[in-house]
Amino acid sequence: MNIKTIISEQLLLEIRIAQIITTIANNFTVVMDVEDTLHYNERKHRHEFVSKNTKVPIYIDDVEVVALMEKAKKNIAGKIANNAIRDGESFVLADKTGPKKITLAIAPKMLKDKTQWELTIMTIYSELASGRPFNIRYTNNKPQLLIKV
Repeated sequence: MNIKTIISEQLLLEIRIAQIITTIANNFTVVMDVEDTLHYNERKHRHEFVSKNTKVPIYIDDVEVVALMEKAKKNIAGKIANNAIRDGESFVLADKTGPKKITLAIAPKMLKDKTQWELTIMTIYSELASGRPFNIRYTNNKPQLLIKV
């Protein structure tokens, strides 16, 4: 095989992967079922930040969560396309640039083929309030996938 053929095939593959990522990103559904919503809502209010010896409550609004999901959409789609995110295997999404340093634990569920996914937010966490990062779970000595945006 000559170099031109290899480069051509590689470019076609990259174009196809980009198309798959775009298709996945455009078909996301973010869902919170009743049980998860109760836990999620409790966690939005639990954070406090100590500033100058005063506890300042940190409320994490749904708008901020949606904005984080939108910001990470293409990255999540890429992880799905590359099989780093699998049906039923939870992952963690962390906002390292936002003022509250929001972290979400997310349970993905494939609806049909690899282009439609339901992402259930299981819990929410603020690194700013706790002063430490979210605890990543380990399964079979492998850490949970962490996506930083």
